[in-house]
Amino acid sequence: MAVAFIILLALVLFLGAPIFAVMLGFTVLGDAQLERGFAEQFGGNLVKMLGDATGEKASVLSTVPLFIFMGYIMAESRTADRVVRAAQAGLGWQPGGLAIVTIFACALFTTFTGASGVTIVALGSLVMPSLLKEKYSERFSLGLVAGTGSVGLLFPPAVPLFVFGTVYGAAETLTKASRGGELISSGGFSTEKFLFAGIVPGLVLLGVLSVFAMVIAIRQGVPRQPFDAKALVAKTWHALPEILIPFFIIYGLASGMQIPEVASLAVVYVLFVEMVLYRDITPRDLWKITVESMALIGAIFIIILCASALTDYFVNADIPHQLVAWMKTQ
Repeated sequence: MAVAFIILLALVLFLGAPIFAVMLGFTVLGDAQLERGFAEQFGGNLVKMLGDATGEKASVLSTVPLFIFMGYIMAESRTADRVVRAAQAGLGWQPGGLAIVTIFACALFTTFTGASGVTIVALGSLVMPSLLKEKYSERFSLGLVAGTGSVGLLFPPAVPLFVFGTVYGAAETLTKASRGGELISSGGFSTEKFLFAGIVPGLVLLGVLSVFAMVIAIRQGVPRQPFDAKALVAKTWHALPEILIPFFIIYGLASGMQIPEVASLAVVYVLFVEMVLYRDITPRDLWKITVESMALIGAIFIIILCASALTDYFVNADIPHQLVAWMKTQ
């Protein structure tokens, strides 16, 4: 019966069922197989899920909707157009300038939205025609727009890394290892460390992708535009309030401000910039943006809660140790 249920769950996942539903199904199946009663065992999972939504983690998780909401506001405004134009003025003179601009612009947008799909919608129609016009191949241009946005997930606020740390209970835990009969504490590990953990890997990826774009541009004979200092200053000044956003966030986190405080201030700043300074967003647009962003946020939170319950089952059933023992026998 259990094998049939596992096959059914794998089948519905392959057919496109929501990942949180499959996680919850495996949790229910696993809890039913344990020695303790189903109500007692699964009740513990429900308590853990409720604790994630109402306990200490709730204040940390509150930053996720704030950053995603901010990213949606930037995507609906003309932020992409201003940032890309400023970057093109600064990098258009070198081989692969527009491709490098696309890489960094996509990474920047995904950093705040937490979803590369939003980046593709916001930037695709803007940079794709320009890439094709500058004689980049269609295959390379599509891959560049569709794939480079995911690099932004590694930079603060690093929503996926942040969710990973929250789900697996990394906040304020102590890990102990036995060595020579003596227990050694590895020290506390804070979820906030996930915010900065991806900066170095992200910069390395951006560097590698930029070099690759330069090589492709040289091989395909992509023309370069002459450097114009006046255009660079003018376009950078016009986009400066939006270019400074990631630096403000990193500075706030590095100066000791709490993550919810930084996220709240960032949202207020972006609202001021887009609704008052540039006037790209109207109150009617803001309502539509709120509805769309909250739909994505709801899906993320459901996944977090179901993944938390599934992780709790894995720990109680001692599955990691069983997997290691099985691999050693193979």
